[in-house]
Amino acid sequence: MNIFNSIQYIFLFTVLFIGCTGTPPPGKPESIQVSRSNINTLDLIYTNHAKCRMDCREVSRNEVVEIIVGNKINVKKSDYNNRPCPTLAYEGRSSDGQLLRVVVADCEPKDKVVTVIDLETDFKCNCY
Repeated sequence: MNIFNSIQYIFLFTVLFIGCTGTPPPGKPESIQVSRSNINTLDLIYTNHAKCRMDCREVSRNEVVEIIVGNKINVKKSDYNNRPCPTLAYEGRSSDGQLLRVVVADCEPKDKVVTVIDLETDFKCNCY
């Protein structure tokens, strides 16, 4: 067996493992950079909770999209088995310098922004 076949088998195992369990394999990194997002940023639904958190933390919809498009997912804060939709925790620094986590429910037919968290500043928000 040559190295190319070995790589193919490892890739196939990883794809099957993730596809069957909905979670990355053991020993996963804390965050991953994905090559492209499957989240449609043009047609997002914002939950009332997310809108409240965004307003309280002074985060715009454009900043939310920036973080999602950055494609850095915090694996430990994501839940690939969440039902009815897996949740992905995107993290990054917005253009105005806030370090944000944007939690998105990867739903059909439209993805939903569930919450937005400033990871450096503890805002006192009254959102339920």
